[in-house]
This record gives sequence, C-alpha cells and structure tokens, in this order.
Amino acid sequence: MKTINDFISFSKSSDKTALIFKKEHKWIRKTFSELLSDIFKMNRMIQTEIKDDNILIFSHPYKYDFFVTAFSVILSGKNLVIIDSFKDKIKLKSMIESAKIKTVICDDTTKYFGFIFPKTIKKINAKKCYSNQPLEVIKNSGKIITFTSGTTGNPKLIERDIEFLFKQIEMIKNNINLTNSELVYALLPMYALMSLFLGNTTIINRDPGKIRKFKPTALITSIKSIKAIKNPINSVEHAFIGGAILYKKEAKMLLFLFQ
Repeated sequence: MKTINDFISFSKSSDKTALIFKKEHKWIRKTFSELLSDIFKMNRMIQTEIKDDNILIFSHPYKYDFFVTAFSVILSGKNLVIIDSFKDKIKLKSMIESAKIKTVICDDTTKYFGFIFPKTIKKINAKKCYSNQPLEVIKNSGKIITFTSGTTGNPKLIERDIEFLFKQIEMIKNNINLTNSELVYALLPMYALMSLFLGNTTIINRDPGKIRKFKPTALITSIKSIKAIKNPINSVEHAFIGGAILYKKEAKMLLFLFQ
C-alpha cells in the first residue's frame, strides 16, 4: 500500500486480523474492517467537535485506542501530536505551548491523569467515539508533530507532512522485505502504525514474554527496546532493528535472541 486510499480500500472488506492486543486480561483481535469502522467513527467526532488544528494523543501506546486515534487524526486532515514522555511538567508545558495544543484525546486509563495539563486544555475520552456513525470524509493535508528529547534545553518541535511519511514507509518497505503473511510484533507505536499501514497482522504489548504463544514471525523495534526482551522468541524469522549505534553487547544480545 502506497497511499491512505490504498489502506482504506484494502481494509473496507478485509476480515484479516489487524491488531492483537490485551484488554482487561483478555486477548482481543480486531480485523482491518473493524479497525477502519472505528477510525471513521472517531473521524466524525474529530470533524464535528474539534475546531483546532493540533490534536495530542494522551493514550496508552499499547492499547487499541491509540491506533484508532492516530489514524483518525491523520485522516481528518488535522495535525497529530505525539509526546514521548509526560513526566517533566516544565517540558510538557513547553511542548504544549509550542504546538499550540488545545485538545487532548485520552483513553479510559489516561483520563485520570488529566490534571497534568493546563485547565484550558479540552480533554476528550476516545471511548465516546465508538457510539458514532462512521464519517468517511478523508483529508490528506495533516502533519505529524513530534519533539526532540530536550536533553540540551526545551524540546524542539518537528513537523512532517503525510507525503514525507509515505516516502519513509516506502523506503523502509523496499529494504526490509516484509510480506503480508508476516505476524509482526512491534515494540514501538510508530513501527506498529507502519506495520498496520502495510497490511500486516500486528501484535502490541509491552511485555514480550506474553506474546510468545502467538508465534510472531517478524519483529520491528529499536535497539533500545530489545533490552525488554529477556528470552529468545524462537518463532521470529525476521528481526528489523533501528537505532543510531549498535554496541558489541547489544550485537551479542541480538545473536542470543534471534540466532
């Protein structure tokens, strides 16, 4: 798939499992058609209730709501804002101000931590969108806004348009040889979004030990995230690892996990 329209056409009538995730101690499977329906339901809420351009996701990155929200904001033509950490209130305030955020979409868990935001921020629970009628209005004009780590000062805003992201996805796809038959375990949310966009069944969970029973055939993660994997996942045939530097001890860890 090369465009949003390709993803939508594929998903509309597909009973292929898109996401495998855990909810209230139970494993749930959602097909691509179910995922797309929920995306369009949230799209109605975003198009009708949110007037500002930049929308921040404050949702657990290993939960279904995160992926529905991310795709919905992208399809709505608004700008998706992703913040990696909400712990430092000073940096959080700086990022909110620089991105001119007025609306935050939470999930059932994160809504209880809404106090970390200024009182002027509008907080919407993603759960309310699932009772909506789907709205199939697609706009490709949005951007994804992320931030630098801020280790040398305040985090700096980075904007990427959708076209740029598609080019990145196409470049990655041409180099990782990931087929649609793979069962992908993605340890980072953006990699999981890419895996879904490419039409792969994707498992999301923070604990690698809990996903072994599904026998994933491919792993996509960062070098940093492999530290969360303590024991080999013997079913993995392809491991795609990204990161700036691969140290000798990390290379040994990769050999242990995936030889």
